[in-house]
Amino acid sequence: MTTYNLSSPVTGLRYNAKQTENGGAVFVKNSVIAYKLTSSTCTEITDIDYPSRHTYAVTSITRSGSTATVTTTATNSLVTGDSVTHAGAGQAEYNVTATITVTVAGSAYTYTVSGTPATPATGTITAVGGKTTVPGVVYLNGYVFVQDINGPIQNCVNGDVTDWNALSFITPEKESSNAVAIAKSLTYLVAFKQWDAEFFYDAGVAAPASPLAPVESSYLKLGCATADSICEFDGGIVFMSKRDNLQRSREIHVLNGMTPKKISDAAVERILNGDDLATCYACYLSTAGHQLYTITLKTSLITLVYDFNTGLWYQWSFLTAQSAQSITG
Repeated sequence: MTTYNLSSPVTGLRYNAKQTENGGAVFVKNSVIAYKLTSSTCTEITDIDYPSRHTYAVTSITRSGSTATVTTTATNSLVTGDSVTHAGAGQAEYNVTATITVTVAGSAYTYTVSGTPATPATGTITAVGGKTTVPGVVYLNGYVFVQDINGPIQNCVNGDVTDWNALSFITPEKESSNAVAIAKSLTYLVAFKQWDAEFFYDAGVAAPASPLAPVESSYLKLGCATADSICEFDGGIVFMSKRDNLQRSREIHVLNGMTPKKISDAAVERILNGDDLATCYACYLSTAGHQLYTITLKTSLITLVYDFNTGLWYQWSFLTAQSAQSITG
């Protein structure tokens, strides 16, 4: 067994993984970085058109007043409003994480510094910044799809997860709500948003455009309460939904294709609506002839389990083997 150490610009982020290319590789990502894993290699996705944070070597940093101007040695994909972390300058004031303003697309930007550090900056300087993706990876007909937090769903070149094109994207547009996650239901890509969900299929649109097209006849006025509730199973999806921000409306739905089915009951929904969803974990299990969806709400210290075979909900607890238990009558 080969072990790879994955290094992320931001620690503590959860990873998603998806098998690709007939099992020949695994695409692994968190919100700021991605890798292609094979039996013998671990390759970081460094294509600047992949929507993640990238490391750029800095040619120079000069200062005028409180404005620092940065030039990178290679073409960058940074845009105004990106958060960029600078390191390696001999003057500590330059080594900050800051929101940037692009002045020359692909090569130069500015940010604000404190004090009066010497100009130009000295040292071997790097800048780490770029886009962020929502949770979820979809593999469909040779393409890997990820979604920028600002909405665009981007795809790799067919059959090559290391090659991306800035023009290969499509954006959900039926409702102006925030992107939450993407997942696959049968042969459809589902874009979950804050208050709704949209469906896309492989329409075979020629590159460099996205191959996807929206399923105009299908649209869900169901948002996703948290990406951490989503589980794919047997071609379908289980997720915690919410309908709007005016009522406590969290429910658990199963999505087979484009048809949702509510599986939560009033008791489960009271628990879901009572949690702050700051930390939750969900998984799908198949064991002893039962198919189970489990979701743990860490703040509430509750694990809920749905048995697809019986249609019943349970609450799981964990006991230490052979330890004494106290019962109050």
